[in-house]
Parts: sequence; structure tokens; C-alpha cells
Amino acid sequence: MSPLRWMGDRRVPKTADRRPSYDELASLVVRQMETIEAQRTTIARLEAMVERLTAKIAELERRQNRNSGTPRYRRPAVPSSGRTRSRHP
Repeated sequence: MSPLRWMGDRRVPKTADRRPSYDELASLVVRQMETIEAQRTTIARLEAMVERLTAKIAELERRQNRNSGTPRYRRPAVPSSGRTRSRHP
């Protein structure tokens, strides 16, 4: 294992007597706050997207159920002999 440990974007020596300074800790807290705020923004955007997509799915399901009684194109039945008609005599 490396004698250095990560402290945010900087490496800080890992020794028993070396502790991060107040400024290093304050800088770390600021970076964490920025990360948290960016994550909040992303979460809010994704929640709005989920709401829109949920509404769209509900609308599509409603339309599908409304049209379920409408006759649809059906493929012609195959003759009972199992053979199809030939175009050539």
C-alpha cells in the first residue's frame, strides 16, 4: 500500500503525526458541497423525466385500451389442405 492517501484531489502523507490542516479539510468540505449540489440537480432532472415518462406510458396504455375493440387486419387463413395457391397454372 502506498504511504500516501488520497485527500480530495491531493495526496496527503499518511503518518501518525500528520493530520490534514483546517484549510485542507475546509477545501474538502467545499468540494463535497459542490458534488452534493450537482447530484441534487441531477436527481431533480431525473425525477422530472420519470414523471413525464410515467404520464406518457399511462396515456399510451389508455389509448391502447380504447382501441382494443377496433378490428385489426388479419392475415388470410391458409387453405385446409395446407398448400398455398400457386399463381402459375
